[in-house]
Amino acid sequence: MDLARFGLNRRPFRPAPAPDLFFPAAAHAAAADRLRAAFDAGEGVALLDGGPGTGKTLVAVRLLESLRGAATAVLIPCARLVRPADLYQAILFDLGRPYLGLGENELRLAVTEYWLGELAAGRRGAVVLDEAHNLGPEVLEEVRFLDNLEGRGTKAVFTLLVGLPGLRDRLAGLEPLAQRVSCRVRLTPLSHDEAVGFTRHQLAACGGKEDELLTDEAAGLIAGYGRGVPRVVNQVAAGALAVALEADQDAIDVEAVCEAADRLGLPPAEAEDPAPPANPSGPAESQAGEEGEGGEADEPRGARGPKQKARRRRAA
Repeated sequence: MDLARFGLNRRPFRPAPAPDLFFPAAAHAAAADRLRAAFDAGEGVALLDGGPGTGKTLVAVRLLESLRGAATAVLIPCARLVRPADLYQAILFDLGRPYLGLGENELRLAVTEYWLGELAAGRRGAVVLDEAHNLGPEVLEEVRFLDNLEGRGTKAVFTLLVGLPGLRDRLAGLEPLAQRVSCRVRLTPLSHDEAVGFTRHQLAACGGKEDELLTDEAAGLIAGYGRGVPRVVNQVAAGALAVALEADQDAIDVEAVCEAADRLGLPPAEAEDPAPPANPSGPAESQAGEEGEGGEADEPRGARGPKQKARRRRAA
């Protein structure tokens, strides 16, 4: 992909979390701030949940980056851990410590020794368990053991459980652990305006002139297809960028967005909540009729969506 032709110095709309392209949408910025405050307050266990693709992993990675120098960080992605030994092996592996050939108690002692040693040196541990809704019940119980590691009134480890909303229900059935979760943060989808800003921000952060590379109509349509989910917004925007480059266009337009949405098999774009018209039965109606000059005025209203218009323009 020749990104330089669009004036981009690196790839926007990436499929994996990209902390360098972090967009401070209200929910994401607030989540990062609350989690950092929980760490600074010496809390032991926190929860970050939300729907698929809402940016949970990115917020967690952003938190770990903010803790550089203040904590020794461990990130365990896709935490499909069943036994306590699995948890301790994953932690030791990420820390670059020996873990092979050790029994469960030996693994637990090795982790205990490491974290207490870090605490004595003035550093806390920060463990992020991503996809924590997949954790076995014994592993969730073992998180409580990590929370028991402390010295001089300070928790040795800050554990962040990241998962889908159902994780809260699972914790409700584990009251001894649930009582220790002092910070609970839920990510919500982006608003329409935030999704537009999220898309434009990435182009600008990658060196592009976003006002020239993305038309207003296309930006709004990307937000509509994305329905506030950053992962889907990224997929549509990345696909539209590829289509625009394939067609040797100078900018991402509605046609490129519609083609990208077709390739992804997405349902029709969600419209932005319209403001109520000042005069529903007055000039607005006649203006809408004039807009269809050239045959469009006779079409049913439902046939005049962006995708249909884009196809007509392309066919012409």
